[in-house]
Parts: sequence; structure tokens; C-alpha cells
Amino acid sequence: MNYVECPAEGHILDQNTTRLVASMVVVLAFTSLWFYPIWVFAFLMVDFGLRAFAFRKYSTLRWLAKRIQFQLQIPSKPIDAGPKTFAAKIGLFFSLTIFICLSAHLFTWAYALIVVLTLCAFLESVFFHLSCMSCISMD
Repeated sequence: MNYVECPAEGHILDQNTTRLVASMVVVLAFTSLWFYPIWVFAFLMVDFGLRAFAFRKYSTLRWLAKRIQFQLQIPSKPIDAGPKTFAAKIGLFFSLTIFICLSAHLFTWAYALIVVLTLCAFLESVFFHLSCMSCISMD
């Protein structure tokens, strides 16, 4: 089915790259449930901030996702940047709040917020894995 998508932001991103980034956020956030490393959320705060405020080219997770995408020969799938920028701002808010909670030793609140962040990133990344099963070449 062909349709025209109304661009919200006017910039185009690669949907498969953003979903790979979401997979990496899931791994980082999920493993932090047991260790509470505050540096993970400091890193995520910076990375989400870079992607949220148009400095995507400096994002470490995006750079790594691009390398993985190239190595696995996953094709590009263009999408408007608007929703992804909004999601990055929400991720920045969650990472900042988790960082503050961990700094203040509010571990129950931090744990709850980590679960929500992990769930949201998981939902984004799961669609990547479902949509890419047929696009990875098995040569």
C-alpha cells in the first residue's frame, strides 16, 4: 500500500538505525536493573540529548548502530525524524530522572523508571527485529 507521509520535522532518518539504537538502549537499561551503574544513565543522558537536539552525528549509539547495519547489510528504511526526535527527548527525560534518583539513593523510583524506559525501548526494537527478519541476507 502506497501512502504519502506528512513530514513533521522535515528531516529523514533511517528507521532500521533507530531501532538498532533502541536495541542497545534495551541492553544497557536492562543490565542496569541488577547493577545500578549511574554512569550508564549519564551516558544515555548525553546520547539521548545529542539525538534529541539535532546533534545526531555525534551520538555514540547511532554511530555503532550504523556500523552494525553496514556489517549485517540491513537496508535503509527512510522515516521522518519528528517522532524519533520526540522519543529521544522522552528518553533524555527518563535518563535524567533515573540519574537523579540514583544520585539521591531513591532506588525504588529508579528501578521503576528503568523498567519503563526498558519497556519503551524494547517495543521500538522489537519492531526492528520483526521487520528485518526478511531483509538480512543470508549469503
